Amino acid sequence: MALRNMRWCKQFMQWNEAFIRLAGDHKGSVKDKEEWGIKAMRSQYRQDPNIGEPTLCPISIDSDPVALHADLIIADDLQARTRSTTPEQRENCYEFYTLLHSILEHDQQSELVILSTRWDNDDTYQRIENQNADFVVMDRMKILKIQARD
Repeated sequence: MALRNMRWCKQFMQWNEAFIRLAGDHKGSVKDKEEWGIKAMRSQYRQDPNIGEPTLCPISIDSDPVALHADLIIADDLQARTRSTTPEQRENCYEFYTLLHSILEHDQQSELVILSTRWDNDDTYQRIENQNADFVVMDRMKILKIQARD
């Protein structure tokens, strides 16, 4: 799923004329395919060339992103239906969520955005809500719940 989303982002950034007009051509004249691939993409607009991390990099619960540092993480469906049927699966997803906090840069500009579907009363999202006070950093956490039919 992460690689599928990465492919979509790559195509969008590469071929969507409106995006390129508004945000620029992030691919530019990249010569190294690794710099603009499916597993990672580095924008030509990278402000600090000393940052080793790619601009866009998909990770999943099955990967080990420990060495990464990010200023924006978009976590889409951390707790999939297939990973919510047993307490062990739910705990693994929650542990991955806490790992994301360790790779997120802790400054005023960093963000962790979570998009989700609820599958169980003991899933990662319910635990986040239940422990909301533990994760609020300088009143920056906001939870917005929208019904699927809406």
